[in-house]
Amino acid sequence: MSHEKNFVFLGIILFASITTASADDKFEALFAGQQTVDGNNALAVTFSEPVDTRQNLDTYFSVLSSDETPQQGSWIVSKEPQIIYFTNIEPANQYTVIVLKGLKDASGSRLETEKKFSVTTREIIPTISFADKGFILASRLNQGLPVISMNIDKADIDFFRIKPGFVDEFRRDFPTQSKCTIITTTT
Repeated sequence: MSHEKNFVFLGIILFASITTASADDKFEALFAGQQTVDGNNALAVTFSEPVDTRQNLDTYFSVLSSDETPQQGSWIVSKEPQIIYFTNIEPANQYTVIVLKGLKDASGSRLETEKKFSVTTREIIPTISFADKGFILASRLNQGLPVISMNIDKADIDFFRIKPGFVDEFRRDFPTQSKCTIITTTT
């Protein structure tokens, strides 16, 4: 009999602590930082609850560059509606993200206070590579080769002709990790 009373009493205390904890939970902006979204750098704001996706998010967010210039662009809801993205950013810059009060979560609760975050975006290291591991370069090719570049305005690429009898030796002596791409020509 005393075990039943203890169990019931423990159950009441547990229920009271759960309801008290949920009453203290409120909708708030928790964190802002840089993330990669579909291959693009973005500012991301994480919330304590999923955001109501039916509202116009742009009216509740501002992004300012280091010189206080407002940045143009729109906010996008991620697959997880607790995270909102802004993709119109530059590398190695300081941004201020402002989340205005009034933003609603999915249950209708509103953000009670404005929140400001300071985010410094990472520097992007200049890189360049061919779009594939090998190409056939036709003698009449005048469109060039597809190149992928990041943070590079111009590139000077040298091409060397390897006689057909030496291609296998060349491939053996140059490992695939090297910065050399083999291009086979046709006449």
